[in-house]
Amino acid sequence: MVLGGTYVFLALIFNGLWWHAARGRRLLDESVDEAGVRAISRSYAIGPAAYLATFLLALVNAPASLGLNLFLAVFYALPARLLPRLFR
Repeated sequence: MVLGGTYVFLALIFNGLWWHAARGRRLLDESVDEAGVRAISRSYAIGPAAYLATFLLALVNAPASLGLNLFLAVFYALPARLLPRLFR
């Protein structure tokens, strides 16, 4: 439960930081391409909801919650070129 709650909190913080940096490209270097910004924005957008789902799943089935957390860790660790086209 504590792990899931921590992940939800961190996902919200990372989303806030990213959207602050990406809005109007005010904190992004000019060399960063727009497609990359959109891809990161799409992948980050699912984070809070996905981690909230793992938190709620922990109430019912802890091993399934850990499995979903592992999947999310791998998803966010993969380079963008290995992600499904939907998130590129």
